[in-house]
Amino acid sequence: MVHTRGMDGPSLSGPLEIDLADRGSPDEPIERSLIKALPSAVLLVRPDRVIRYASPAVRLLLDCEPHDLVGRMFGERLHPDDLPAVNAAFRRIVHGTSNHESISCRARFEDGTYRWRQLVGTNRTEDEALGGVVVSVQDIDSLMETAETYRQQSLHDPLTGLANRALVQDRLKGALLRARRHDSRLGVLYIDLDGFKEINDNHGHQVGDEVLCEVARRLTTRMRATDTVGRLGGDEFITVIEDLRPALAESDARRTAESVEGLFATPMRLSTVEVQLNASVGVALSDGRDEPAVIMAEADLAMYARKASNRRRPLVSPSS
Repeated sequence: MVHTRGMDGPSLSGPLEIDLADRGSPDEPIERSLIKALPSAVLLVRPDRVIRYASPAVRLLLDCEPHDLVGRMFGERLHPDDLPAVNAAFRRIVHGTSNHESISCRARFEDGTYRWRQLVGTNRTEDEALGGVVVSVQDIDSLMETAETYRQQSLHDPLTGLANRALVQDRLKGALLRARRHDSRLGVLYIDLDGFKEINDNHGHQVGDEVLCEVARRLTTRMRATDTVGRLGGDEFITVIEDLRPALAESDARRTAESVEGLFATPMRLSTVEVQLNASVGVALSDGRDEPAVIMAEADLAMYARKASNRRRPLVSPSS
């Protein structure tokens, strides 16, 4: 770590009793009160990352007393996954490549949970009174929770909670890459409900929604935790199964597809009615060298061929 002040600068050893106002200012009492009243906490951090000052607001924002931070290393209470980026930003400030950095990270509280905080660092190493980096700490936990909620909503079907088409395609892209890298196979199962329209027409959309949620529950229960289960829209579902051994990929995928069709042998007992429906499943296999849209289209064609033959046609696409 490069220290930016020489021997003729202020001493950087020991804890610092400091106010961030100009000494001797007639407005000093007001400035002291303002610092205490700020909704954000303020840290003064030496170039070697030792904390010299912590404002009273750290009690709320970092769940500790100010004196517990003074003399400790900056970053000790941050999430390990966030620390490299925070340290890199701090180095850029100290080395002079950036005078101002802002970064989001998670801070550990006494109960072991982590809360999102925004750190804004400003280079004040040349300031006679400060001689370090001033870091403000702001609470962005609610903001990050809201952003995560929106992200989840944008990637999941709002009715069933399953992955939507965008998330399925993204996961399929990753699964294809892993299959190619590990010389394994993956299967895409395209699932269409038989008789769903009649249930919707006869019993209404509320019952139809219950059916879709029950289908989602049965599929999720049947598939492995590592498999992707998604709803593409309407009464069409999809699953992506990975890590199939090349010699057994077709038989394993066929067996899985047959078990999925078997999930519908039991009637669905809903809130007001009991219904029975079936499903047609088409399977496409890949060694990882296909585009997501291509492998999904192959599974879709295999599903429609099976549906048209009243589930007498093979489940696996002949081009797989």
